[in-house]
Amino acid sequence: MRAWLRCVLALTMIGLSLGAVRAVAAQGDGLSADAIGKEWFLVELKPASGDTVDALGRGISITFNADGTANGTDGCNTFNTAYTAAADGTMTIQQGASTLKACEQAIMDLAMQFNTAMTAVTGYTLTDAGFLELSFDGSGVLKFGLASTPVPLPGTLPTTGGSPDLSGWLLLLALAIFACGLGLRRHLA
Repeated sequence: MRAWLRCVLALTMIGLSLGAVRAVAAQGDGLSADAIGKEWFLVELKPASGDTVDALGRGISITFNADGTANGTDGCNTFNTAYTAAADGTMTIQQGASTLKACEQAIMDLAMQFNTAMTAVTGYTLTDAGFLELSFDGSGVLKFGLASTPVPLPGTLPTTGGSPDLSGWLLLLALAIFACGLGLRRHLA
């Protein structure tokens, strides 16, 4: 009887752990599935005051993942961060971790402007033309587009995005079921 109880307890704990992983994945549920798991390239940066910056081809990109994380490059350094998005179009992006390499001054200036805007994001819109627009500082806009064959920056790894990998949890569940079966078999023998 004790072996059966231990098996039920172990399987319950694994099930609760799987539920926790899926709860973390729900952080980005407000963002449209059309925006998740794709690498978005910055097309233009329009500050609330000042001139619009043409950013096309500058290597600035972001990928929003279904688990509430995002990763990309500011044209000089790669970054990882977290975001929240709601169905009503509100969004926040946390200041995350990034590499700290130095680049040409003009590239670093644009990267700083981009990073400042990203942490000030308050909303998002997917336009009919297929752009992802992130609003910041009242009337500022970061306009992103998709590229069919983006050219990666030298020395960067490709991003995968997508859903969290549950294969480790599933393997643990299979091993727990197997162990429970062995325990019950010995108990009944």
